[in-house]
Amino acid sequence: MSRKRYRGRRGGTGLLRVLPVSLAVVFVLGLSAYFVLRDFIVIDERGLSLDIPILMGTPTPTPPDVSPEINIEVVETTPPPLSGSEETRAPELIKLNALFVPQAAILSEEGAQEYIDMYKNTSINALVLEMKTEAGKLTYNSSVPEALDAGAANASQKAESSIREMRGEGIYLAAYLSCFKDNTVPRKNQDLAVMHRQDVTWLDEKSISWLSPFSEGARRYIEGLALELCELGFNEIILDRVSFAVTGQTEQIDYGENEDEPRTPVISSFLENLRQKLSKKGVVLTCLPEASTLKDGFDADAGQDLAMITENSDRIMARIPQKNLAEEFALIKSGVADIMGQEELALRFVPMVTAPQNPAGKTSSEKMATDIGLCGADLSLGFVAYSPAGRYPADAFGAPKAGLSGEAATGEERE
Repeated sequence: MSRKRYRGRRGGTGLLRVLPVSLAVVFVLGLSAYFVLRDFIVIDERGLSLDIPILMGTPTPTPPDVSPEINIEVVETTPPPLSGSEETRAPELIKLNALFVPQAAILSEEGAQEYIDMYKNTSINALVLEMKTEAGKLTYNSSVPEALDAGAANASQKAESSIREMRGEGIYLAAYLSCFKDNTVPRKNQDLAVMHRQDVTWLDEKSISWLSPFSEGARRYIEGLALELCELGFNEIILDRVSFAVTGQTEQIDYGENEDEPRTPVISSFLENLRQKLSKKGVVLTCLPEASTLKDGFDADAGQDLAMITENSDRIMARIPQKNLAEEFALIKSGVADIMGQEELALRFVPMVTAPQNPAGKTSSEKMATDIGLCGADLSLGFVAYSPAGRYPADAFGAPKAGLSGEAATGEERE
């Protein structure tokens, strides 16, 4: 008996083989169409549509983004003058016949009265008030952050009261500051301090710490004090110790990454910037260089160049040593005159003469008068009489003279 084969499933099996291939081709074509047309698919409130340029007609061509050529004419103009507190006023220099008033005297019970009396009854026309000592202590209640953080400010308000009283009398006031020699702030804030190689605050031969002139924060601190004193009514800022430390075991100092940098540009730039800011307030900047700088004209270790200091300060002040006073003064004066010229000495160079404590063979008044005469007779130079205790022989300064009044701060002479 013959057996028939079953063939009914063969056709279906072929269809099943073709169908996946067809679906794959459709998927690839669809995916390709999407990537080709995706930039023309628009979905809006009407739904999904195709925005194909060839089907929408010829579009209006977009003009190229070409900016028109603009000719700019540069016209040089003079800047308008600054207004208000920013206006620059040239500081007015007067010939100083001044007394140095130490911090202790300013804060004493007697306060300003003794010095006001000397101003009224002698040829003294100005007072130099010690507002920052080498100990780093301030005579007034500062709001400069570095002073507050280190406890350097004086909160008594005694100095502010004395300053107002002196200003009320028309006295020309100069503020004396020990600049980078400071025994308070560097001990509290080592970021501003001259550091020892053993990573502690370095101290000089008198165990006094120093602010580092390399530190921007240290320079900003001194600048802040100077500007603050301008607001208190001072006519002049006198900076002493505007230098790097040069006495003591300086070989143990570690300036870190600044070790090999030249020092003179740092000091010169600091003075230049400060002078510009003080000039805007009409305030005089005076620098008291180191003795080595005054005699030799340059001290690389201290960072002082007498020519640059003279250029960046309104006035130069010099301590005149008591020993061989006449010879020392002549030497210093000659060096300064070589830089600023003889004609400028009368106003721009001021000797600081130490008041005699125990004069031999003369009274204090006679000795003081003689010393001042030696320093000022030839060119009628001014002077600053210096006494650490603030004690002066009143009759050494003579009677008031026309043109020597502290009211020169306002352009007036004492009647």
